Order: sequence, then structure tokens, then C-alpha cells
Amino acid sequence: MTSSTGVEQFTTDGEDRIDAGTVQRLIAREERLFAAANATSRTRYDAARDVLAGGVVSSFQLQEPWPVYLNRGLGAAVWDVDGTRRLDFHNGFGAMLQGHAHPGITETIARAAGAATHVGATGEDAVAVATALRQRWKLHSWRFATTGSEATMDALRLARAATGREVVVKMFGAYHGHHDAVLVSVGDDDGGADPLSLPSVPAGEGIPRDVCDLTAAVPFNDAETLDARLETLAARGRAVACVIVEPVFQMGVLVPDPGYLAAVREVTRRHGTLLVFDEVKSGFAVGSAGFTGACGVEPDLVTVGKALGGGLPVAAVGASQETMDLVATRRVYQVGTFNGNALAMAVARENLERVLTPEAHERLGDLGSMLADRCRHALDRAGRAGHGALVGGRGFVALTRVPARDHTHVGQAHPPDVSRLAWLYLMNRGVFATPARPLQWMVGLGHTADDIVAYGSVFEELVSELG
Repeated sequence: MTSSTGVEQFTTDGEDRIDAGTVQRLIAREERLFAAANATSRTRYDAARDVLAGGVVSSFQLQEPWPVYLNRGLGAAVWDVDGTRRLDFHNGFGAMLQGHAHPGITETIARAAGAATHVGATGEDAVAVATALRQRWKLHSWRFATTGSEATMDALRLARAATGREVVVKMFGAYHGHHDAVLVSVGDDDGGADPLSLPSVPAGEGIPRDVCDLTAAVPFNDAETLDARLETLAARGRAVACVIVEPVFQMGVLVPDPGYLAAVREVTRRHGTLLVFDEVKSGFAVGSAGFTGACGVEPDLVTVGKALGGGLPVAAVGASQETMDLVATRRVYQVGTFNGNALAMAVARENLERVLTPEAHERLGDLGSMLADRCRHALDRAGRAGHGALVGGRGFVALTRVPARDHTHVGQAHPPDVSRLAWLYLMNRGVFATPARPLQWMVGLGHTADDIVAYGSVFEELVSELG
């Protein structure tokens, strides 16, 4: 089923029980295959652990039995240190929407690097990129950052300054970066807690309790609970500065229920609370103006990143002129040595003006729709229950009958053992997948119809083996 916002969702009927013994047997087999094919990665891992914490540059890359080390990417494919070629449906955690070594981007890098890699001053490209972002998201003023984490950090600081309030609300389970204010309630399961009083749980050590307590969480797709939580917090003298939400929840690609985002907009306005759409991950992957452009709901602030830089680290936050005047007058301190980096701005400009065109987004939607269809047909042919969703180039499939609506349901739809099996299975058959959510995928401009068929064939083989 396709909605007016370009969202596609499907469910299939059939067997929804997955035999635990079968899963463990397949995991053991796939681990043996993985170990035999990735010996060089194992050697690199052993050496890397001596100088890199955990042997990787980001904890998102940790994976049992060991991570795969890559040394090249071209178009839709990546090659690892063992010489294995895999189709990349991971796409650098969503940053490589354009495909690896896109000719327009590599040529821009070569040309721009000859002029300046970094100068620590504002250039023409930065102005052009900000202008393009304004045209797409309809927000007046912008500032750049290096990462999506920095962009959401800036957005919360702006919201607090604009409202004079300190408490922020996020959706339970959502990831908005690795700064303290949002590394709260990022778990897979709410433990059965009352949705009206979900606890503020730090995601690991080192986050001060006082900081953690300034962030409250509510379930995604539940505007009534959001309204009640804002009311309760205000009654306790803790009025909320902003609600930060991914309009398409990315830890599982959960699509908003019809009317949900409009209700969130109405609720936040009524409470004098600013609304932040975090489109760092959805952004360009789901449309030329992210899901904001498709859903018809106007947030107060937007954050973007990942695919904006075409592989270079760049992010941005946009807001009204009134809100951004807080930055312009230095009441809010927004700085960074690499903000608006010359090389990154040249690539972002090329990206927005000539790569991520309306035609490109139409092609991404077609490829994504094709992949969702392949997954649905695979489930049907295997007689297995499942569900999936797609928005632009981002989608997922799960082996449960009832579609997930919030993050607790996501954890139930992607049980750890099945996810582990899926990652090993895909990797062993030439598909590079994200470790945490292997059946969550992103197509890119480098992919072809043949690549979609290849992914669908591997997925069909997997579900058929599950019986």
C-alpha cells in the first residue's frame, strides 16, 4: 500500500513461528562460513584492538565474531581486505546515498582540494548550500556542523534559549546522536513501563544523572501520551523546551500513523513547545526535502546530515529567522573549526545542485519500491508472515505478522538471534548489511535493478531455510 507521502507498507500472511533450534543451527553454519571467508579481517581486527578501542572507530561497527574491514567502494559495491565484493545496502550508515566514488563528487573533491581543503572562513559554496536548504525545507536561516550529533545538540540548545525552558522530550528508543542530552532512553524495550511515565535511562555510563533527568521520553506514534506528558511536566514546573522526533523513525524505519505528525504539531504549539524534526538519517534518503516536504507538517527546527556530504562529514540545523537571530547575536554560541569546511561545502553544493535531483529521488523511490516488492514476494512464496515498510530509499522487512508502531515493537520484530543470523547470511552471500538491523536497508544511486534482484534472492533463500 502506497500513501500520499510516498510511504509503502505491506504485510503477508503465513507461518509466524520461527523455530529457535533451526535459527541456532543456521547461525553455527553461517559462523563457520564467515570465519573461513574473512580470515584477513580477523587478523586486522586482532592488530587494530591494540591501538583502537574495540578495534573499530565507532561502536556501531562492533560485531561478533569480528568486524569486516573494507578497503574500497565503487558504485553499489564494496570490497573487503579478503578481496570479497559485496553489494552495499548499508551505504555508510546512510551517508553514501549517491553510491561510492560518484563521478560528480570525486571530480568536485579533486577540483576543490586544489583550491582549498580548509580555510576557516565562509565561502560562496556555504552560502549556496544554505540557500538550497532553505528552498527545500522552507526554513529561513541555517548553520553548519560537522556531524548529525552536533546538529541535534545545536537544535536543543537553540530551543532552550528560545523558550527559556530546559526539559526536552524525545521518542523512546530514538537515536539522535551521541551527546548526553539525547543518549537517553535509547533501549530496545520499555520494560512494560507506563507510557505516561517512561523512565529516563542513560545509554551507558558517563552521562550525569542531572543531565539525563532533563530528557523525558514518550512512545512514537502516540500523540495523546505526548500531550499528557507535556501537561504533567508543566504542572511540575518543568515545562518542555522542545520535542525532537524523527518524522520517520529510523531505528526500524517506522512510518508515522496517518495524522500523527499533524497532531504532534498541534500539541507542541498548544504547550508553547518547539518542534524539532531530526532528518539527519531520513533527510535526503526519503525525498528532496526529507519527510518534511512530503508530510505537510512544518517544524520549528530541522537537522540534516549524512547524505548531505556525499561521504564527507557535514550537517546543518535550520530554523526561523527569529530563532536563528539568537545565533546571529551570539546569545547562543554555535561554533566549530570545521563548520562550513571548504571541501565539504563544495561537495554538498554539487550534491544538492546536480546529484540529488528530482529525477534521482524518483529513481531511488523506484528502486526502493522494487526491493520492497521482492521481499514481499519472497515471504509469500515461503508461506511466511512478515511486514515491511519503505520511504524513498530507506526500508526494512521483519518476520512478524503485526507491523511495529513504536520502538518496543521494533525490538520484538527484530529478535537478536534472528538479526544475527540475517547479518551472517547476507554477508556470506555478497550483501553488505548494517550489523544492528541487517534487514533494514537503503538503496542508493549506484544500485541497479540487477542488484535489487540479487538482494531479493538472498532474502528469499534465508526465509525458505527458516521453514
